[in-house]
Amino acid sequence: MSRHVESDQPLYAVFGREKPQGALSHIGEVQAANVKLALARARMMYSERPWVEMCIAPASAFSVVVGPHPERLAFA
Repeated sequence: MSRHVESDQPLYAVFGREKPQGALSHIGEVQAANVKLALARARMMYSERPWVEMCIAPASAFSVVVGPHPERLAFA
């Protein structure tokens, strides 16, 4: 997946749930200067579906547990 990333704004992962008992799924990413702006951008960009829940998290908060690049693993 290719994406344009502005170096001066953090990246946030966006997750959504379509049904109350459904799984929370990764639906995309937004860049924003702060969490409040990230919430607004996520709501605007991903409002095509009637989500029962939408969440964001800073992309930097995620650690790789299993992956093709051992140097990036959290517990190598």
